Amino acid sequence: MSESSRNGRESLPQHASGLGLPKTLIVEDSPQLARHLEACLTELGCHVAGVVDTGEAAISFAKAEQPALVLMDVRLAGALDGLEAARIIKNEVDCALVFATGYSDDETLARAEALEPSGFVLKPVVPAMLRATLRMALHRHRAERERARLDRLRTEADTRLRAVLDHIRDAVVSTDAEGRIVAFNQGAEMMFGRPTSDCIGKPFSQLLSPDDGDVEARANSLLGSTRAEPGALLTERAVRGDGTVFTIETAVSRIDFEDDVATVACIRDVTARERWEREVRLAGRLQAIGALSASVAHNFNNLLMSLESNTFLASRRAGPAAAPYLQDLMSAIETGRVWTRQLLRLTRLPGGPIPVTTVDLRQAVGNTQRLLQRVLRKNLRLAMHCDDAGFVKSDGYLVEHVMINLVTNAADAMPDGGEISIRTFKLRLSEPKPVAGRDPLAAGVYAAINVSDTGIGISESDRSHMFEPFFSTKPDGKGTGIGLYTTRDLVQGAGGDVWFESTVGVGSTFTVVLPTVPEAPTAP
Repeated sequence: MSESSRNGRESLPQHASGLGLPKTLIVEDSPQLARHLEACLTELGCHVAGVVDTGEAAISFAKAEQPALVLMDVRLAGALDGLEAARIIKNEVDCALVFATGYSDDETLARAEALEPSGFVLKPVVPAMLRATLRMALHRHRAERERARLDRLRTEADTRLRAVLDHIRDAVVSTDAEGRIVAFNQGAEMMFGRPTSDCIGKPFSQLLSPDDGDVEARANSLLGSTRAEPGALLTERAVRGDGTVFTIETAVSRIDFEDDVATVACIRDVTARERWEREVRLAGRLQAIGALSASVAHNFNNLLMSLESNTFLASRRAGPAAAPYLQDLMSAIETGRVWTRQLLRLTRLPGGPIPVTTVDLRQAVGNTQRLLQRVLRKNLRLAMHCDDAGFVKSDGYLVEHVMINLVTNAADAMPDGGEISIRTFKLRLSEPKPVAGRDPLAAGVYAAINVSDTGIGISESDRSHMFEPFFSTKPDGKGTGIGLYTTRDLVQGAGGDVWFESTVGVGSTFTVVLPTVPEAPTAP
């Protein structure tokens, strides 16, 4: 061996530890060159686990022994050349792959580069170059393996994070520095009614309601809020994919990258909470009004008793000329009693029990005609068509209360005059009909009242609020907004329900449905 080779071998033990004694497979079809490579690798500190001369043998040995390093000749005798054998080994074994070749034509290099080997060494093999190539190959392979491990961990972490985000019912939306959406979880899809594919890359402002001002300015203010108040909860009006506007509460966090700034918005739909808070406030108002109504009704009833007794005494002494006036006074007193009873209705808890008797609905509705005529204006006509509707359970004033409220609302809907039509009839339900917040009405025969008007009708936006307490479409001072609420509550408490149909500019029809009973009416 030459002096240079000897000097190379003398330096090999110092480098051997750097290679870490990797388990190595040599694939070379030239016996002389194979022995030379084996000697070089042994001196470099490698553990030569095997030497084979065909691609098939290389594949079999690599699968069985799992070497850390494969030194592969490119041109091999047999069915498989070195490049094809290397491709199979690379897919089956985690190892550093170094090609040893004397060929440098473009086709061979292109096939070899496609396999992304850890290194190349040219024949004839120079020990110093072989050492450097193997050292770099092992280092590169370890780096690639570590990068693959980190990529796998990052993918697993991303998968876990995505699973967590997708199981959160709140919406999580991330945006870039330009306010474009870059992440949109399943909670956001359900909340906003929009698929992720329709939102990625779009401006965050498209999620805000356009009816509440400049969406771009509001979006910038919302996403930039973290700079002044990190984690602050901000309330905004958002819009779903179907155009429904709802209220959201948002906490925004800012993430600073080297070349970008991102924000993460955690969004909660507070519509249900707003509704609950509104119902609590309404319950408080109803309780206060109920207490006030009880006091007013008690004192007003005492006043009516005094008026009635004095009117009775006056009728004993007055002449025939005063009789019509006294009769009108007695009618006014009776009307006052009706309104007093309606005030007392407000003191009863919604849905509470009602003391009942059995009444003929057709007769009960007919008996309200004189009373209704007195509360109607001169430019209104009242038409009553009372057919047999059966008997219903009533507390004696239920029908009267329902008729006064519905007829009064019908009159207010016709400021320029018109006709109010009242009809009683039997209604057959062929299948159960749902009732909001209560058990559905079972299929069967019911007693029904229709109150129709030729008024202005109810707008589409107001229809969902018609039975809410304190909601009124009348001008200020013209209505309290509790008439329809108490009417439906009383009817539902008796086992029935109230429905309505309306066409703007044509009129409205309210239908009261009550369960029938087979018994004859009891004495009052």
